Amino acid sequence: MAQGVTIGSNQAPDSAAVLDLQSTQGGFLLSRLNTQQRNALPTPPFGLQIYNTDTDCIEAYFSTGWKAIVCDCQNPPPSPSSI
Repeated sequence: MAQGVTIGSNQAPDSAAVLDLQSTQGGFLLSRLNTQQRNALPTPPFGLQIYNTDTDCIEAYFSTGWKAIVCDCQNPPPSPSSI
């Protein structure tokens, strides 16, 4: 009954995946929003991820709001163990 979906090939999805993107020629592209567009989302669900074009960061929505989880490699966020 419950099974995953594969996009990009005829291979079966990994048994642990709901969505399995398979490609040797491209990657997964997050939605790209600026800060104003991000803030206009009506009720983002916890775990929603976007690429913020204003900050060059991948951000996720937590119960405490938006948090940068990956930024430009020259200024990475602190590791969880140092927070």
